[in-house]
Amino acid sequence: MTVTTGSHHYESRWAANVEAVRAWAAKHGSPMAPAGATIRLRDGRTANVGTFVAYARARHRKGLLDARRARELSRIPGWTWDRLQPGPKGKESRNEEIRRLRSQGVTLAEIAEKYGMSRQRVHQIAPDSPDEAKHEAHLARRRHQRTKRNIEEMRAASRAAKASGVLRKRGVR
Repeated sequence: MTVTTGSHHYESRWAANVEAVRAWAAKHGSPMAPAGATIRLRDGRTANVGTFVAYARARHRKGLLDARRARELSRIPGWTWDRLQPGPKGKESRNEEIRRLRSQGVTLAEIAEKYGMSRQRVHQIAPDSPDEAKHEAHLARRRHQRTKRNIEEMRAASRAAKASGVLRKRGVR
């Protein structure tokens, strides 16, 4: 199926995203950016190249990507429409450190930021969830905080309503 947009806006966005893929490939050696990967373009804008790669591949897989656009991406060295396998294992000492941090309850996001990788990649390295008891305690704390916050918000709303005269004393209309 061929879909044509005809809109200059969509064409310029497409061109900017393809430029981002090329820039990513030049910097990292492969155009296949991981989910969430971003890169700064020459004009100073930041492009979410990982999202675009996933979008283009999904559209192609569903037969919804314009043939001209598919050829344009196929010409980028290293581009593939084939199924991707997880990246290289990396340094074993780094991976052990990631597993240790995960077992201590450090979040995927925190580890990903520390090592400059996606949360998905961290999860591939350390797929086990943190200690179940710690996790349950964390959830209980979150529920308690949420309940406490909700009660405070309701009390504040009630005080504001009473002060504005919207609510009156019981039995008085």
